[in-house]
Amino acid sequence: MVYDVRNKPDNISWKDIESSTYADISKTKSMDNYQFLNLIVLVYCSNNNFSFDNVIEEKERNYNIKKIIDPKNLFFINGLEGLKAVSKKINKLVFSLSRNYYKNLKILMKKKRSNYYDDKEKQIKYNIKLGILSQIK
Repeated sequence: MVYDVRNKPDNISWKDIESSTYADISKTKSMDNYQFLNLIVLVYCSNNNFSFDNVIEEKERNYNIKKIIDPKNLFFINGLEGLKAVSKKINKLVFSLSRNYYKNLKILMKKKRSNYYDDKEKQIKYNIKLGILSQIK
């Protein structure tokens, strides 16, 4: 998810922007019931040290973005130079998440295969799936 807060209108407060961002992320997480959902949030901002926590001092507010997503999946980007600096971190994160996804999928597949010990047809089916997952990983 990508948000641009560089050109914030004067009539909208930072609290409103963070609240609407929190609502979008919550809505996305509630709509997708997939087991391995990982959200990566990019926030374009106008200064290097921007964070919603810097703008709003209410640390215990109920709409804190860092409470609903992993803080390592939240990136604040300052212009094109900031995007270049963060791109390696994002690439490394996506690679790590992908590797963990296939690792977990393979573990689940092995559990399913062991549940069907007597059924040879399902054993073959899960062995083929495990072989494909091994090649992807």
